Amino acid sequence: MPWPTPGCRPWPRWCWNFAAKAAPDRADLAMAHIHAAMEAGRRTAAMRTAWRTFGACLLRGTPAELGPLRDALYPRAYAGEVTAALAGSGIDPDIIYSLIRQESFFDPKAVSGAGAVGLMQLMPETAKTVGKKIGIRPDRADLFSPVVNIRLGVAFFRERLAEEGTLAATLASYNAGQNRVAIWNAGFGRLGEELFTEFIPYTETRDYVRRITTNAMLYRRLYPSGK
Repeated sequence: MPWPTPGCRPWPRWCWNFAAKAAPDRADLAMAHIHAAMEAGRRTAAMRTAWRTFGACLLRGTPAELGPLRDALYPRAYAGEVTAALAGSGIDPDIIYSLIRQESFFDPKAVSGAGAVGLMQLMPETAKTVGKKIGIRPDRADLFSPVVNIRLGVAFFRERLAEEGTLAATLASYNAGQNRVAIWNAGFGRLGEELFTEFIPYTETRDYVRRITTNAMLYRRLYPSGK
């Protein structure tokens, strides 16, 4: 079947999905579907196509080979804001990129059903509490600003890390709340981060911790030496 040229995009978006599935060895069709799916907010569909066509490359490819994929699926958006917020912390910035990717996929206008706002999905009351400690008095509208949201989100993350002591518990706390994690830490916090993650009783939180830590490793692979 003569597939259309991806750059022309004469087809509806769903057709690129069909083409990418029918010809999984065609990298150009896969990338066309990935970009179309991302533009439509269908990130799961984009990731399925990426792993189907580029799975071996994601695991073993060179940074040059992975370049098109990383720009579409693992961006380092708002790098200046992340770097500034992390200054002097020693925290791996790839953790923050992975957290933002998981929370909002770098959409500064994102709002959750629970009312969390912006890139790092902050609840307005949490933002106010954290803001008082670092000299910011944010209104809800301020949380749509990448500069403000990342500064407050990183400050909250640093606070949770200082309290919890491990990355796994910190991410769990960010997702499920510090009260629940205090109970989990008391029960199995001494078993190490991997077992702590496996014993998290909430599937959503357990998957959340796994995804962020796994994606942080992919970020390091995709951006060697921080480039």
